[in-house]
Order: sequence, then structure tokens, then C-alpha cells
Amino acid sequence: MNKPGPYIPYDLLKSSSLNVIAKIVVEGLFSGFHRSVYKGFSVEFSQHRKYYPGDETKRIDWKATSRRDKIVVKEFEDRTNLQAYVVLDSSASMDYGSRDIKKSFYAKILCASLVYLLARQRDMVGFVSFGENIEKIVPPRGTSVHVRRVVSLIEKTQFSGPTDIEKILYDLGERVKKRSMIIIVSDLLGESHEFIKPLKGLRYRKNEVVLFWVRDPSEVRYVIKSDSTLFDPENQKRTFAEFSGAKREFDGKMSSLEKKIYEECSSNGIYFIDARTDIEIRNIILEFVLSRKKIL
Repeated sequence: MNKPGPYIPYDLLKSSSLNVIAKIVVEGLFSGFHRSVYKGFSVEFSQHRKYYPGDETKRIDWKATSRRDKIVVKEFEDRTNLQAYVVLDSSASMDYGSRDIKKSFYAKILCASLVYLLARQRDMVGFVSFGENIEKIVPPRGTSVHVRRVVSLIEKTQFSGPTDIEKILYDLGERVKKRSMIIIVSDLLGESHEFIKPLKGLRYRKNEVVLFWVRDPSEVRYVIKSDSTLFDPENQKRTFAEFSGAKREFDGKMSSLEKKIYEECSSNGIYFIDARTDIEIRNIILEFVLSRKKIL
């Protein structure tokens, strides 16, 4: 069985609320890793000022001091004006799982954990869910009541119907007026894979963009061992697949898609995280934390 969180028993996953599970993930992350990973996560440099007795010596900027005739320390200010949107793909293809944990459930835990993590860092968090159209959009806020409401909406999200990621991202770009961090959680399955262009558009508008590609292990490499009839839950179509030919075609297309996404994201300042459902969510969240320190 895959493990979508740090030391979360399977029975607890099935019996607990998303609110409880997400808190376990985030609190376990903070207690399980050294605090220095998070130090400075929510603050940015503001200015230098003269050193006064009682100031912490670790705040002294020795390089700046060497250029002046007095000792100076760094002052920082909270990044309380940063806002983030957690954007969840709620199309039918997300409700698939070859193991105990479906992509939809894994994505819910991931989204809720991100909401709690960002709120803990005093960032304002909003939420968007989408299928063929944007279904819900909740503007970012920073209150505890708002955070609980967002997690509740994530928990109640139903997964059905087709999606058009390209159109959704263009639409989202028009609605988000203020510079934001836009976190997209999706399996990226749809009629078109031309979603890189609108992602570039979001970056062009000075947004920070993070893309979580949620995949079941069976979607990474072709695992069916015989001729089969395949069913697409989004368009309701059935297709007969001869094993050897289907495997070659699937593996070839997946390899090309992976390469395209990696290269396009890397060259356009979009941080990409492969969130396979056989990877513990705490490791995915930690990768996000470390990536954010790089892109801030």
C-alpha cells in the first residue's frame, strides 16, 4: 500500500476528516525535519540599521559592516502580503487509483496540507476547483476560519466530467489580478496538452507558478499485461488496445510528455513537482518548501 502521509495508518486515512489528516501531515513535517529548513520562509530583507547592545549577533551583516564605519544588522519584514491560490483539478480522470489511494484522495490531502502550510507561514490562501470550467473560486484570506472553510471545500469536492486545462489556465489568468503564487494540482489529462503556453502567461504576469503532476504508478508506465478494452471516464469512450502495440505507444507518448513538461517548466521558471501517489505526501510537501526558498 502506498503511504500518502507521514506515518498515517490506513485506518486513520479512511476514518478521519481531511482537516485532521492535513494537520498530521504538516505537523509531522515540522517535527520530523530540522527547523532551519523553514527559517526565513515568511520574511524578506527590509533594510540595514545600526547595531545596538542586545541585538542578536547572528543578525550582523559582516560584509556590509566591513564597508562602513559602524556595525549594522539586517532587518526583515513579514511577507504578509503574499497571496496564494491552490488550484485543484476535479475532473473524472482524477478519481482513478490502481492502489488503495485514488489520485483524487491523494490530491485532496496534498491541497489541504498546502493550505495549512501556507497559512502557518502567514500567507493568504485561496482555492480554485475546475473541471471543464472553473467551478469554485475562493479569494485568498489569512484567518483561521477561512482556512477551515477552504479545507472543508476541498474535502467536499466531487470529481466528474471532462476538463480543458488550457482554457482554465487562461481564464484563471484573467481573474487573478494581483501577483500571486498559483499552485496547480492536476493529473494533466485532457484532450490537449497545450497548457504550457497559459502557464507562461501566468509567469509573464509575475506570478509564481508551481505545478504538481498527480499520477498513479500505472500511469507512469504501461502495466496492463494483455489485450484489453480501455475506458476513458471523461469522454465515456471505450478503446480496444492490443498489448504490445499499446505498451509501445503509451510508453513512448508518456516519455515524450514527461520530457516536454520538464523542459518547458524549467526554461520558463515554473517549478514542477512529480506527485506520484506512491510517494509520501510529506516528501512532496518538503520538496515544495525547498523549491519555494529557491524561487522567492
